[in-house]
Amino acid sequence: MTPEDLAQSELAKLRKIGKLTFPIDSFKILHNAGIYVVLKSFENLDGIIINDEDNCTIVGINSNNGWQRQRFTAAHEYCHFIKDLNKEIGATDYIECLKKSNKKIEKYANGFAGYLLMPTDELKTVCEQYKNI
Repeated sequence: MTPEDLAQSELAKLRKIGKLTFPIDSFKILHNAGIYVVLKSFENLDGIIINDEDNCTIVGINSNNGWQRQRFTAAHEYCHFIKDLNKEIGATDYIECLKKSNKKIEKYANGFAGYLLMPTDELKTVCEQYKNI
């Protein structure tokens, strides 16, 4: 599944339950998934997601970044939550999102975040309104 496909799937779920609003609020998405969010000053991380042995998930977002980047990081970490994080009870897992990482897992989550925050179908609809003006 591509990052766009996964983002479209998540947007469809939000649309179905009547919770798709614009602009997309990635912090609200994390909250609705039961994920705790902490803003913290990190030196080398944009964000981190941790799931403990009790299946409690926490996302840490770098408070030194601007709010636009924090919003993007929240969407990025949500991708890790739905796709990459081991959420088994009794297991502990975490994913650190290092600044300027070139790892495949990070590139995928970045793509997902972009498609989630700026959905292609919605963008096309808006662009069509101005096509022949």
